[in-house]
Amino acid sequence: MQTKDAAAEIEQMVSLARSGLVKNQRKAVRALALLAKESEENKLKIVAEGGLQPLEALVQSPNIFIQTHAILTVGFCCENDKNRNRISEEAELLVTLVDLLGSKKMRTLHVLCDAFIKMCASADVRRRVIVCGAARKTAVLLLQVCPLAFSFLFQYDWAEVNEDKHEAHYHLLCTRVLNT
Repeated sequence: MQTKDAAAEIEQMVSLARSGLVKNQRKAVRALALLAKESEENKLKIVAEGGLQPLEALVQSPNIFIQTHAILTVGFCCENDKNRNRISEEAELLVTLVDLLGSKKMRTLHVLCDAFIKMCASADVRRRVIVCGAARKTAVLLLQVCPLAFSFLFQYDWAEVNEDKHEAHYHLLCTRVLNT
């Protein structure tokens, strides 16, 4: 059960997350991530208190701490079925998260993948995520980070792939991923 202190802190931190000061944003996203991790009631309260709007802005922050903690908070909130559906219906937030799959920051990608795993626990939500372009960006990400993962998925002998064939294999793999 949520305590009055937690409810008041969530209201305060959602308000603080809207601040333009990095110091306030850092404090807010850290507290919100911890509160969301703590209980189901807190997850629901963060979303009910309008926490998605400031979190959407904060996932775009150039500050890696703020960005990753905002993504963590979204991910924790997605552990709740009601929140998961509501978050996936927030088109701007969903598109922003999908766009971040193109990030070069490994920490961002790590917490983002975790958030998408939690978000995609439902088939309906998974479809919304795919429609927003996540399948294509995930395929590109996997190809960049771990091309050997595709050798297991598609029975390719990557030892035989040379530079000339790389582009053709890339398009074939993306086609297979997008058509599955």
